[in-house]
Amino acid sequence: MRIAVVSDIHGNLAALDAVIADLKRVGADAVIHSGDLVGGGASPAEVIDRVRDLGWPGVYGNAEEMLWAPTRVTETLQAPHLQRVRDLPDWLSRVRLGPQRQIEAQAPNADARGDPARREQSQRRRDL
Repeated sequence: MRIAVVSDIHGNLAALDAVIADLKRVGADAVIHSGDLVGGGASPAEVIDRVRDLGWPGVYGNAEEMLWAPTRVTETLQAPHLQRVRDLPDWLSRVRLGPQRQIEAQAPNADARGDPARREQSQRRRDL
C-alpha cells in the first residue's frame, strides 16, 4: 500500500494543484494531510475546500491553531530559541534602505514581494 502525506501547503493553491497532479501520476492508495493548510498563501479557503473535496483525512497544524487561539502565536514566540524571529522586524527595518522604500511607496497595492493578493490578505487580518 502506498500512502502519501501532504503537509505545509500554507494557502498555496498552485502548489497544492501541482502535488495533486504528481500524486495522480505516481499513484497513491491513500493520502493524508498533516496540517498547515492555511497561513501565508493567497488561497487558504480554496485550499481547505480542495482538501475537503478530495476527502483527505488529517490533523490541524500550528497555522490552523492560530486561527482559534491567536494568543498561542505570542506564547510560542517567547521561546528562547526563537529570539531571531522576534528580532526580524527590527532587522528588516534597518536593512531596507532608500530605493526599496521608494518602490514600496509607489506600489500601494502590493507588499514587499509584489503580491497584491498577499497585501489584501494581510489587510483582512488587520481588519479582524
